[in-house]
Amino acid sequence: MQSADVQSRWRLLERLNRFRLGRRTAVRKRYTAEELDARLKFVVGCILGLVLTITTIGVLYALVFVAQPIGAQAENDKMFFGVLSSVATFITGTLAGLMISTGRNKEHGDGQQDVG
Repeated sequence: MQSADVQSRWRLLERLNRFRLGRRTAVRKRYTAEELDARLKFVVGCILGLVLTITTIGVLYALVFVAQPIGAQAENDKMFFGVLSSVATFITGTLAGLMISTGRNKEHGDGQQDVG
């Protein structure tokens, strides 16, 4: 009885090892330059979009929930909004440039170039 249990455990261990080795030695598909470029643009776009969203939420929070002096804006709040608006403008421009740059020159088989 004990030898049958040991044999079944041994078979299970062999199957597990074959499964692990099969996963390690499996050949992974290499990405083309276009696929890598698309993935890079997607990740960078997501990160910049996240930063822009957090910046916008920060500005809105400062405008709505932070007490301002009556009749004027506090000097450090004015500087804070200036810096945040510059950052938001830069990120918006970068995102626009990233989305515009998706069209790259591609060459057809007959030597003509296609933009887009």
